[in-house]
Amino acid sequence: MIFYEKFRGVKTTIKRELIERFLFERELSKKIKHLSQGTRQKLGIIQAFSHQPELVILDEPTLGLDPLIKEEFYLFIRQYQQQGNTIYLSSHNLSEVEKICDRIAIIRNGKLVALESLENLKKNRIRRLILKLKKPVSPLNIPHTRILQQKDLHYELLVQGDIQSIIQELAKLPLDDFSFPETSLEEVFLYYYRDEKNG
Repeated sequence: MIFYEKFRGVKTTIKRELIERFLFERELSKKIKHLSQGTRQKLGIIQAFSHQPELVILDEPTLGLDPLIKEEFYLFIRQYQQQGNTIYLSSHNLSEVEKICDRIAIIRNGKLVALESLENLKKNRIRRLILKLKKPVSPLNIPHTRILQQKDLHYELLVQGDIQSIIQELAKLPLDDFSFPETSLEEVFLYYYRDEKNG
């Protein structure tokens, strides 16, 4: 196998585990220059982890990978974290970051604008409010909210304040139903960049 010979100084068992996990049998006999972008990306992942480093820095690690290999990579990363290792991941794929990261840093114009746990970032910064009214209210004015979209008596709002005070305001409305859907990382990210445009 051509790839087994390339990782000198690495334990054979580690090499075999990584290669068997991320590469297909048909890819092992090809020269690197004949590999697809996705396969080269997989080879890069194998190289990054083959020495079992305690700290790994990854930039867009799943670029070009097929969905099955991506899921295998996410599983591997979670297992690697559970062993006490640290991974710095840079990615524009927000759903990917949400799947595998414990702490999130948001950088805007080269400056760090947020550094928190994923849970706190989503909980403290922004929420969505979905509500349905029994009859029209004009204007609908709930403090610390902004209407994102409206259709008839259905509203979607952005919430940027204390939930308790917002619920008190909701009690004054002719509500049919309301909910606070879980905030996605993408919504948190857009919150910071909308703030830049509005500022």
